[in-house]
Amino acid sequence: MSLKEALTKVGFLEEEIPVAKPKAPANLVQAPLKVDTTPPPASGSVDPTFQAMLLQSFQKHKQTGFDYLKFISAVGKMKAKGSSAEDSCFQMAFMAASELGVDKSKLIESGQYYLDVLKGDEADFNTDLSSTNKTEVEARQQRVTQIEGKLTDLSKQLAALQQEHDTLVKEIHDTTTKLSGRQDAFQVTVASIRSEIETNIKKINQYLT
Repeated sequence: MSLKEALTKVGFLEEEIPVAKPKAPANLVQAPLKVDTTPPPASGSVDPTFQAMLLQSFQKHKQTGFDYLKFISAVGKMKAKGSSAEDSCFQMAFMAASELGVDKSKLIESGQYYLDVLKGDEADFNTDLSSTNKTEVEARQQRVTQIEGKLTDLSKQLAALQQEHDTLVKEIHDTTTKLSGRQDAFQVTVASIRSEIETNIKKINQYLT
């Protein structure tokens, strides 16, 4: 049994399929990667949602034959067995790939193809992110600016009203105090004159017959 047959039997390789030369699609514009507005994971960690989305995009644009994805999958399965070092896993998977007509340059070219797919997905994501930023952030920022402008105007109006209020309160106090003083002075004067008249009337009754 050849190495290729052995690896196929244990599930490391698929049945032989004619290998097509890796070729990037004419148009790498993928379906827009929708921006999830839910809070992202901690900075520096891989987002499982984005990871699944990007891997799904790889599957959507998967090449025929034994490509980079199949090669790395085979390496991963061998590593999972834990019986061989990493370099041995790569070498064993490459031996099987060689029997399928795949050489090192084709694997590298296939890997570059998926980098191009990833680059397209990244461009789509950034475009969608920019669009979301305009609709969800910039529009709100413009409204915030408008509100801040109105708040500034209202603050000026409030300050002017407060000043007018304080002036009126002072004027009321001063006027009330002034009127109260005048009232007191008037009552004292009235009482003095009344007392004088009443005293004179008594004297008239007393001195005149």
